[in-house]
Amino acid sequence: MIKNILILDTNVLLTEPQALYKYPNAIVVIPQTVLKELDKIKMIRTDKTLQFNGRQVSRNLFSISAAGDLQKGVALENGSIIKVADFNTDNIPKNLNVKLKDDQILALANQFKEDNKDKEITIVTNDLNMLIKAQSLDIKIMHHSGLSKGSKVKRFFSNQIATIKKNPIMAVFLALILGGIIAIIVVLSSVFEAPIKGPPDLVARVQLFEAKEKQYLKLLGKDSNDQKALFGLAELYIEMGHYYKDSENYNKALDLLEQNHKGKKRNFRIEAFISRLHFYLSLNDVAFSELNKIVKAKSDKSFEALNEQANKAHKYQEFTLAITYFKKAIIIKPKDINTRLDLANAYYENKQTDQTIKELHKALAVDDKHAIIYYNLGLVYWQSKKDSNTATGYFEKYLELQPEGDIAKQAKSHIETLKKSIK
Repeated sequence: MIKNILILDTNVLLTEPQALYKYPNAIVVIPQTVLKELDKIKMIRTDKTLQFNGRQVSRNLFSISAAGDLQKGVALENGSIIKVADFNTDNIPKNLNVKLKDDQILALANQFKEDNKDKEITIVTNDLNMLIKAQSLDIKIMHHSGLSKGSKVKRFFSNQIATIKKNPIMAVFLALILGGIIAIIVVLSSVFEAPIKGPPDLVARVQLFEAKEKQYLKLLGKDSNDQKALFGLAELYIEMGHYYKDSENYNKALDLLEQNHKGKKRNFRIEAFISRLHFYLSLNDVAFSELNKIVKAKSDKSFEALNEQANKAHKYQEFTLAITYFKKAIIIKPKDINTRLDLANAYYENKQTDQTIKELHKALAVDDKHAIIYYNLGLVYWQSKKDSNTATGYFEKYLELQPEGDIAKQAKSHIETLKKSIK
Protein backbone atom coordinates (compact mmCIF):
# COMPACT_ATOMS: atom_id res chain seq x y z
CA MET A 1 0.00 0.00 0.00
CA ILE A 2 1.34 3.44 -0.97
CA LYS A 3 1.85 5.64 2.09
CA ASN A 4 3.69 8.65 0.64
CA ILE A 5 2.49 11.46 -1.63
CA LEU A 6 5.32 13.56 -3.07
CA ILE A 7 4.61 16.89 -4.79
CA LEU A 8 7.41 18.01 -7.11
CA ASP A 9 8.39 21.68 -7.48
CA THR A 10 9.50 23.20 -10.80
CA ASN A 11 13.13 23.55 -9.73
CA VAL A 12 13.39 19.80 -9.07
CA LEU A 13 12.31 18.87 -12.60
CA LEU A 14 14.52 21.53 -14.15
CA THR A 15 17.47 20.17 -12.17
CA GLU A 16 16.73 16.58 -13.12
CA PRO A 17 13.94 15.72 -15.59
CA GLN A 18 14.25 12.04 -14.62
CA ALA A 19 13.16 12.90 -11.06
CA LEU A 20 9.73 11.67 -12.12
CA TYR A 21 11.08 8.13 -11.93
CA LYS A 22 13.21 8.52 -8.78
CA TYR A 23 10.55 7.96 -6.10
CA PRO A 24 9.34 4.32 -6.08
CA ASN A 25 6.26 3.20 -4.17
CA ALA A 26 4.87 6.74 -3.89
CA ILE A 27 2.25 8.92 -5.54
CA VAL A 28 4.29 11.54 -7.41
CA VAL A 29 2.22 14.66 -8.09
CA ILE A 30 3.03 17.31 -10.71
CA PRO A 31 1.05 20.51 -9.96
CA GLN A 32 -0.61 22.26 -12.90
CA THR A 33 1.23 25.45 -11.97
CA VAL A 34 4.54 23.60 -12.43
CA LEU A 35 3.51 22.53 -15.94
CA LYS A 36 2.68 26.16 -16.77
CA GLU A 37 6.08 27.30 -15.49
CA LEU A 38 7.82 24.63 -17.56
CA ASP A 39 5.96 25.77 -20.69
CA LYS A 40 7.10 29.36 -20.13
CA ILE A 41 10.69 28.30 -19.54
CA LYS A 42 10.73 26.28 -22.76
CA MET A 43 9.61 29.35 -24.68
CA ILE A 44 11.37 32.34 -23.13
CA ARG A 45 14.43 31.31 -21.11
CA THR A 46 17.78 31.76 -22.83
CA ASP A 47 19.55 29.11 -20.75
CA LYS A 48 19.77 26.16 -23.13
CA THR A 49 20.10 23.63 -20.30
CA LEU A 50 16.86 24.80 -18.70
CA GLN A 51 15.10 24.78 -22.07
CA PHE A 52 16.35 21.25 -22.77
CA ASN A 53 15.32 19.98 -19.34
CA GLY A 54 11.89 21.61 -19.66
CA ARG A 55 11.33 19.86 -22.98
CA GLN A 56 12.60 16.57 -21.54
CA VAL A 57 10.05 16.73 -18.71
CA SER A 58 7.31 17.25 -21.31
CA ARG A 59 8.56 14.27 -23.30
CA ASN A 60 8.63 12.11 -20.17
CA LEU A 61 5.07 13.05 -19.24
CA PHE A 62 3.90 12.48 -22.81
CA SER A 63 5.47 9.02 -22.74
CA ILE A 64 3.83 8.22 -19.39
CA SER A 65 0.44 9.48 -20.61
CA ALA A 66 0.45 6.80 -23.32
CA ALA A 67 -0.31 4.29 -20.54
CA GLY A 68 -3.23 6.18 -19.01
CA ASP A 69 -4.84 9.42 -17.85
CA LEU A 70 -2.40 11.61 -15.90
CA GLN A 71 -5.31 13.36 -14.16
CA LYS A 72 -6.34 10.03 -12.64
CA GLY A 73 -2.79 8.74 -12.19
CA VAL A 74 -0.57 6.38 -14.18
CA ALA A 75 1.23 3.47 -12.49
CA LEU A 76 4.93 2.89 -13.27
CA GLU A 77 6.95 -0.31 -13.01
CA ASN A 78 8.77 0.97 -9.91
CA GLY A 79 5.50 0.99 -7.96
CA SER A 80 4.95 4.74 -8.14
CA ILE A 81 1.93 6.57 -9.56
CA ILE A 82 2.46 9.74 -11.60
CA LYS A 83 -0.39 12.21 -11.31
CA VAL A 84 -1.10 15.77 -12.52
CA ALA A 85 -3.31 17.84 -10.19
CA ASP A 86 -4.49 21.38 -9.51
CA PHE A 87 -5.49 23.01 -6.22
CA ASN A 88 -9.11 23.60 -5.24
CA THR A 89 -9.86 27.31 -4.82
CA ASP A 90 -12.71 26.60 -2.37
CA ASN A 91 -10.49 25.66 0.56
CA ILE A 92 -7.36 27.83 0.69
CA PRO A 93 -5.52 28.44 4.00
CA LYS A 94 -5.71 32.11 5.02
CA ASN A 95 -1.95 32.63 5.06
CA LEU A 96 -1.60 31.67 1.38
CA ASN A 97 -1.79 33.99 -1.62
CA VAL A 98 -2.89 31.84 -4.57
CA LYS A 99 -1.58 34.41 -7.03
CA LEU A 100 1.91 33.19 -6.11
CA LYS A 101 3.30 30.01 -7.64
CA ASP A 102 4.82 28.68 -4.40
CA ASP A 103 1.56 29.23 -2.52
CA GLN A 104 -0.37 27.37 -5.23
CA ILE A 105 1.87 24.36 -4.66
CA LEU A 106 1.40 24.68 -0.89
CA ALA A 107 -2.38 24.93 -1.36
CA LEU A 108 -2.33 21.72 -3.40
CA ALA A 109 -0.21 19.97 -0.77
CA ASN A 110 -2.61 21.08 1.95
CA GLN A 111 -5.51 19.78 -0.13
CA PHE A 112 -3.84 16.35 -0.41
CA LYS A 113 -3.16 16.40 3.35
CA GLU A 114 -6.84 17.05 4.11
CA ASP A 115 -8.04 14.37 1.69
CA ASN A 116 -5.46 11.70 2.61
CA LYS A 117 -5.21 11.46 6.40
CA ASP A 118 -3.54 8.04 6.15
CA LYS A 119 -0.66 9.26 3.97
CA GLU A 120 2.40 11.43 4.51
CA ILE A 121 2.47 14.52 2.29
CA THR A 122 5.86 15.92 1.26
CA ILE A 123 6.84 18.73 -1.10
CA VAL A 124 10.07 17.94 -2.94
CA THR A 125 11.86 21.22 -3.66
CA ASN A 126 15.22 22.96 -3.65
CA ASP A 127 13.58 26.24 -2.62
CA LEU A 128 14.21 26.92 1.07
CA ASN A 129 11.82 29.89 1.05
CA MET A 130 8.92 27.45 0.94
CA LEU A 131 10.00 25.83 4.21
CA ILE A 132 8.51 28.34 6.68
CA LYS A 133 5.01 28.37 5.19
CA ALA A 134 5.08 24.60 4.77
CA GLN A 135 5.86 24.20 8.48
CA SER A 136 2.88 26.38 9.40
CA LEU A 137 0.68 23.97 7.43
CA ASP A 138 2.39 20.92 8.96
CA ILE A 139 3.63 19.83 5.54
CA LYS A 140 7.04 18.21 5.17
CA ILE A 141 9.69 19.56 2.81
CA MET A 142 12.29 17.29 1.23
CA HIS A 143 15.37 18.47 -0.64
CA HIS A 144 15.94 16.74 -3.97
CA SER A 145 19.57 15.68 -4.38
CA GLY A 146 19.44 13.66 -7.55
CA LEU A 147 22.53 15.05 -9.28
CA SER A 148 25.60 12.83 -9.25
CA LYS A 149 27.83 15.80 -8.35
CA GLY A 150 25.75 16.43 -5.26
CA SER A 151 26.08 12.79 -4.25
CA LYS A 152 29.86 12.95 -4.64
CA VAL A 153 30.05 16.08 -2.50
CA LYS A 154 27.84 14.45 0.10
CA ARG A 155 30.03 11.34 0.15
CA PHE A 156 33.16 13.53 0.41
CA PHE A 157 31.92 15.30 3.54
CA SER A 158 30.62 12.04 5.02
CA ASN A 159 34.07 10.48 4.58
CA GLN A 160 35.78 13.49 6.17
CA ILE A 161 33.45 13.41 9.18
CA ALA A 162 34.20 9.71 9.64
CA THR A 163 37.94 10.49 9.48
CA ILE A 164 37.61 13.24 12.09
CA LYS A 165 35.80 10.89 14.45
CA LYS A 166 38.68 8.42 14.19
CA ASN A 167 41.44 11.04 14.36
CA PRO A 168 40.55 14.41 16.01
CA ILE A 169 43.91 15.93 14.97
CA MET A 170 42.71 15.73 11.36
CA ALA A 171 39.93 18.19 12.24
CA VAL A 172 42.40 21.07 12.49
CA PHE A 173 44.09 20.13 9.22
CA LEU A 174 40.80 19.78 7.33
CA ALA A 175 39.47 23.03 8.81
CA LEU A 176 42.50 24.90 7.42
CA ILE A 177 42.05 23.34 3.98
CA LEU A 178 38.30 23.96 3.84
CA GLY A 179 38.74 27.49 5.18
CA GLY A 180 41.20 28.24 2.38
CA ILE A 181 38.86 26.79 -0.25
CA ILE A 182 35.92 28.84 1.04
CA ALA A 183 38.02 32.03 1.06
CA ILE A 184 39.06 31.44 -2.56
CA ILE A 185 35.45 30.81 -3.59
CA VAL A 186 34.28 34.01 -1.89
CA VAL A 187 36.99 36.09 -3.59
CA LEU A 188 36.35 34.57 -7.00
CA SER A 189 32.59 34.93 -6.71
CA SER A 190 33.01 38.64 -5.98
CA VAL A 191 35.21 39.09 -9.05
CA PHE A 192 33.54 36.80 -11.56
CA GLU A 193 29.80 36.68 -12.13
CA ALA A 194 28.08 34.13 -14.33
CA PRO A 195 27.52 35.81 -17.69
CA ILE A 196 23.99 36.19 -19.01
CA LYS A 197 23.61 34.06 -22.10
CA GLY A 198 21.56 34.96 -25.13
CA PRO A 199 21.40 37.37 -28.09
CA PRO A 200 23.14 40.75 -27.53
CA ASP A 201 19.88 42.73 -27.50
CA LEU A 202 18.36 40.36 -24.93
CA VAL A 203 21.47 40.50 -22.74
CA ALA A 204 21.44 44.30 -22.87
CA ARG A 205 17.76 44.41 -21.94
CA VAL A 206 18.21 42.01 -19.01
CA GLN A 207 21.20 44.00 -17.73
CA LEU A 208 19.18 47.21 -18.00
CA PHE A 209 16.31 45.65 -16.03
CA GLU A 210 18.71 44.49 -13.32
CA ALA A 211 20.43 47.88 -13.09
CA LYS A 212 17.12 49.74 -12.78
CA GLU A 213 15.80 47.28 -10.20
CA LYS A 214 18.93 47.71 -8.04
CA GLN A 215 18.64 51.49 -8.32
CA TYR A 216 15.00 51.55 -7.21
CA LEU A 217 15.61 49.05 -4.38
CA LYS A 218 18.50 51.17 -3.15
CA LEU A 219 16.26 54.26 -3.04
CA LEU A 220 13.50 52.35 -1.24
CA GLY A 221 16.10 51.01 1.19
CA LYS A 222 16.88 54.59 2.18
CA ASP A 223 13.23 55.68 2.27
CA SER A 224 10.47 53.06 2.04
CA ASN A 225 7.94 55.86 1.45
CA ASP A 226 9.70 57.19 -1.66
CA GLN A 227 6.66 57.23 -3.95
CA LYS A 228 8.66 57.94 -7.10
CA ALA A 229 10.88 54.90 -6.49
CA LEU A 230 7.90 52.77 -5.44
CA PHE A 231 5.89 53.42 -8.60
CA GLY A 232 9.02 53.32 -10.74
CA LEU A 233 9.89 49.84 -9.48
CA ALA A 234 6.30 48.59 -9.83
CA GLU A 235 6.17 49.89 -13.41
CA LEU A 236 9.54 48.26 -14.10
CA TYR A 237 8.15 44.90 -12.95
CA ILE A 238 5.22 45.36 -15.33
CA GLU A 239 7.62 46.12 -18.17
CA MET A 240 9.58 42.98 -17.27
CA GLY A 241 6.37 40.95 -17.11
CA HIS A 242 5.39 42.17 -20.57
CA TYR A 243 8.86 41.46 -21.95
CA TYR A 244 9.29 37.98 -20.45
CA LYS A 245 5.59 37.15 -20.85
CA ASP A 246 5.28 35.79 -17.32
CA SER A 247 3.13 36.52 -14.29
CA GLU A 248 5.87 36.38 -11.66
CA ASN A 249 6.90 39.99 -12.27
CA TYR A 250 3.27 41.16 -12.08
CA ASN A 251 3.05 39.41 -8.71
CA LYS A 252 6.27 41.12 -7.62
CA ALA A 253 4.71 44.50 -8.41
CA LEU A 254 1.51 43.50 -6.63
CA ASP A 255 3.34 42.39 -3.47
CA LEU A 256 5.44 45.56 -3.50
CA LEU A 257 2.40 47.86 -3.67
CA GLU A 258 0.24 45.87 -1.24
CA GLN A 259 3.00 45.76 1.38
CA ASN A 260 3.60 49.50 1.03
CA HIS A 261 -0.13 50.26 1.26
CA LYS A 262 -0.83 47.99 4.22
CA GLY A 263 -1.89 49.81 7.37
CA LYS A 264 -1.67 53.26 5.77
CA LYS A 265 -4.30 55.80 4.80
CA ARG A 266 -6.07 55.37 1.49
CA ASN A 267 -3.92 55.94 -1.60
CA PHE A 268 -5.87 56.04 -4.87
CA ARG A 269 -2.70 55.84 -6.99
CA ILE A 270 -1.76 52.53 -5.39
CA GLU A 271 -5.34 51.21 -5.55
CA ALA A 272 -5.66 52.04 -9.26
CA PHE A 273 -2.24 50.53 -9.95
CA ILE A 274 -3.19 47.33 -8.10
CA SER A 275 -6.41 47.05 -10.11
CA ARG A 276 -4.39 47.21 -13.33
CA LEU A 277 -2.14 44.41 -12.08
CA HIS A 278 -5.21 42.31 -11.34
CA PHE A 279 -6.29 42.77 -14.97
CA TYR A 280 -2.86 41.52 -16.07
CA LEU A 281 -3.29 38.50 -13.79
CA SER A 282 -6.72 37.80 -15.36
CA LEU A 283 -8.51 38.58 -12.09
CA ASN A 284 -11.02 40.81 -13.87
CA ASP A 285 -13.80 40.58 -11.29
CA VAL A 286 -11.41 41.69 -8.56
CA ALA A 287 -10.08 44.52 -10.74
CA PHE A 288 -13.55 45.87 -11.60
CA SER A 289 -14.58 45.72 -7.95
CA GLU A 290 -11.53 47.81 -7.04
CA LEU A 291 -12.24 50.28 -9.85
CA ASN A 292 -15.81 50.77 -8.69
CA LYS A 293 -14.59 51.58 -5.17
CA ILE A 294 -12.23 54.21 -6.59
CA VAL A 295 -15.00 55.73 -8.71
CA LYS A 296 -17.31 55.82 -5.70
CA ALA A 297 -14.89 58.18 -3.94
CA LYS A 298 -15.48 60.84 -6.66
CA SER A 299 -12.48 62.97 -5.75
CA ASP A 300 -9.80 64.78 -7.72
CA LYS A 301 -7.20 62.25 -6.57
CA SER A 302 -9.28 59.23 -7.59
CA PHE A 303 -9.90 60.87 -10.99
CA GLU A 304 -6.16 61.51 -11.46
CA ALA A 305 -5.30 57.95 -10.40
CA LEU A 306 -7.64 56.44 -12.99
CA ASN A 307 -6.32 58.75 -15.71
CA GLU A 308 -2.75 57.80 -14.83
CA GLN A 309 -3.41 54.08 -15.27
CA ALA A 310 -5.36 54.74 -18.47
CA ASN A 311 -2.37 56.54 -19.95
CA LYS A 312 0.01 53.79 -18.77
CA ALA A 313 -2.13 51.17 -20.51
CA HIS A 314 -2.28 53.35 -23.63
CA LYS A 315 1.52 53.57 -23.61
CA TYR A 316 1.68 49.76 -23.92
CA GLN A 317 -0.97 49.93 -26.68
CA GLU A 318 -3.44 48.14 -24.40
CA PHE A 319 -6.28 50.19 -25.81
CA THR A 320 -9.16 48.14 -24.40
CA LEU A 321 -7.71 48.49 -20.91
CA ALA A 322 -7.08 52.21 -21.45
CA ILE A 323 -10.72 52.62 -22.51
CA THR A 324 -11.85 50.94 -19.28
CA TYR A 325 -9.92 53.40 -17.12
CA PHE A 326 -10.84 56.50 -19.14
CA LYS A 327 -14.54 55.56 -18.93
CA LYS A 328 -14.30 55.16 -15.15
CA ALA A 329 -12.55 58.53 -14.87
CA ILE A 330 -15.31 60.20 -16.90
CA ILE A 331 -17.91 58.92 -14.43
CA ILE A 332 -16.18 61.11 -11.83
CA LYS A 333 -15.77 64.14 -14.14
CA PRO A 334 -18.13 63.82 -17.12
CA LYS A 335 -17.32 67.35 -18.33
CA ASP A 336 -13.55 66.88 -18.52
CA ILE A 337 -12.81 67.50 -22.21
CA ASN A 338 -9.24 66.20 -22.16
CA THR A 339 -10.27 62.82 -20.75
CA ARG A 340 -13.06 62.54 -23.33
CA LEU A 341 -10.55 63.31 -26.09
CA ASP A 342 -8.19 60.67 -24.67
CA LEU A 343 -11.04 58.16 -24.58
CA ALA A 344 -11.95 58.97 -28.19
CA ASN A 345 -8.30 58.51 -29.18
CA ALA A 346 -8.18 55.11 -27.45
CA TYR A 347 -11.33 54.05 -29.33
CA TYR A 348 -9.74 55.24 -32.57
CA GLU A 349 -6.50 53.32 -31.92
CA ASN A 350 -8.63 50.28 -31.10
CA LYS A 351 -10.31 50.49 -34.54
CA GLN A 352 -13.69 51.39 -32.99
CA THR A 353 -14.62 54.17 -35.40
CA ASP A 354 -18.29 54.57 -34.48
CA GLN A 355 -17.45 54.75 -30.76
CA THR A 356 -14.78 57.35 -31.56
CA ILE A 357 -17.29 59.58 -33.35
CA LYS A 358 -19.87 59.11 -30.61
CA GLU A 359 -17.36 60.11 -27.92
CA LEU A 360 -16.23 63.19 -29.87
CA HIS A 361 -19.86 64.30 -30.17
CA LYS A 362 -20.26 63.85 -26.41
CA ALA A 363 -17.27 66.15 -26.02
CA LEU A 364 -18.97 68.70 -28.30
CA ALA A 365 -22.06 68.54 -26.09
CA VAL A 366 -19.82 69.74 -23.24
CA ASP A 367 -18.03 72.45 -25.27
CA ASP A 368 -19.08 73.10 -28.88
CA LYS A 369 -16.37 75.77 -29.24
CA HIS A 370 -13.49 73.36 -28.70
CA ALA A 371 -11.69 73.49 -32.06
CA ILE A 372 -9.60 70.31 -31.62
CA ILE A 373 -12.75 68.19 -31.43
CA TYR A 374 -13.75 69.32 -34.95
CA TYR A 375 -10.24 68.66 -36.24
CA ASN A 376 -10.31 65.13 -34.80
CA LEU A 377 -13.74 64.48 -36.31
CA GLY A 378 -12.32 65.59 -39.66
CA LEU A 379 -9.50 63.05 -39.36
CA VAL A 380 -11.86 60.22 -38.42
CA TYR A 381 -14.29 60.89 -41.28
CA TRP A 382 -11.41 61.24 -43.73
CA GLN A 383 -9.19 58.32 -42.72
CA SER A 384 -11.71 55.81 -41.36
CA LYS A 385 -15.06 56.67 -42.90
CA LYS A 386 -13.61 57.80 -46.26
CA ASP A 387 -16.21 60.59 -46.23
CA SER A 388 -14.41 63.53 -47.86
CA ASN A 389 -17.31 65.99 -47.73
CA THR A 390 -18.02 65.54 -44.02
CA ALA A 391 -14.29 65.58 -43.22
CA THR A 392 -13.85 68.86 -45.14
CA GLY A 393 -16.71 70.44 -43.20
CA TYR A 394 -15.11 69.59 -39.85
CA PHE A 395 -11.68 70.91 -40.89
CA GLU A 396 -13.33 74.15 -42.03
CA LYS A 397 -15.10 74.41 -38.68
CA TYR A 398 -11.75 74.07 -36.93
CA LEU A 399 -10.33 76.95 -39.02
CA GLU A 400 -13.40 79.05 -38.27
CA LEU A 401 -12.68 78.71 -34.54
CA GLN A 402 -8.88 78.72 -34.73
CA PRO A 403 -7.74 80.42 -37.97
CA GLU A 404 -4.25 80.88 -36.54
CA GLY A 405 -4.21 77.73 -34.42
CA ASP A 406 -1.24 75.40 -33.92
CA ILE A 407 -2.50 72.97 -36.55
CA ALA A 408 -4.18 75.48 -38.88
CA LYS A 409 -1.63 74.75 -41.61
CA GLN A 410 -2.37 71.02 -41.43
CA ALA A 411 -6.12 71.69 -41.55
CA LYS A 412 -5.73 73.86 -44.68
CA SER A 413 -3.53 71.23 -46.31
CA HIS A 414 -6.08 68.50 -45.55
CA ILE A 415 -8.88 70.60 -47.06
CA GLU A 416 -6.90 71.12 -50.27
CA THR A 417 -6.18 67.40 -50.55
CA LEU A 418 -9.81 66.46 -49.89
CA LYS A 419 -11.21 68.95 -52.41
CA LYS A 420 -8.91 67.55 -55.09
CA SER A 421 -10.15 64.04 -54.33
CA ILE A 422 -13.78 65.21 -54.55
CA LYS A 423 -13.19 66.66 -58.03
